[in-house]
Amino acid sequence: MYLSNPKVTWVQRLKICIGIARALSYIHYEDGRSYSIIHCNINRSTILLDKNFVPKLSGFEYALNQSVHRMDLQVLIKEAIGTTGYMDPSIEMTGGVTHKSDIYSFGVVLWEVLYRRKALIPDVFDRFLAPLARFHHEKGTLGIQPDIDDQTGRQSARTFRAIAYSCSNDEREQRPDMKLLLLI
Repeated sequence: MYLSNPKVTWVQRLKICIGIARALSYIHYEDGRSYSIIHCNINRSTILLDKNFVPKLSGFEYALNQSVHRMDLQVLIKEAIGTTGYMDPSIEMTGGVTHKSDIYSFGVVLWEVLYRRKALIPDVFDRFLAPLARFHHEKGTLGIQPDIDDQTGRQSARTFRAIAYSCSNDEREQRPDMKLLLLI
């Protein structure tokens, strides 16, 4: 993924993340459709970038359709769907997915963008990025990559971290809706 490349500027990273958010908003809430889509596998491999760094969402093989009238209800699944490190931790406890499961995965991608670290590093004590980033965010010990720090204003990085934090919340109810995120 180009997002881990230090040559990708902060502005490019923001535009890519906004593009991903728009794609998720489209599949979740497109007006005029009688159904909504839960992607179920948002991760660095399902986000493709064209030559102009415009993101395209792929990997819909696990996607689920849901009536727009039932969007706030979870869809029960037989086994966990998704990529380890990006999967909503609520899936194991509830046995189902919601649109907020995609929001969690998006939050993990945001942490990856900010820290250029993979969501999962096998055989490492703090192997999952999201809980580690959330812990350090809560303690105020979360630093920024020096090159990103040089390119951003403090408020931009602070806002980005706050969005990543809220999206990767362990509690589904605490995660924002994608429509609301695009208004920030």
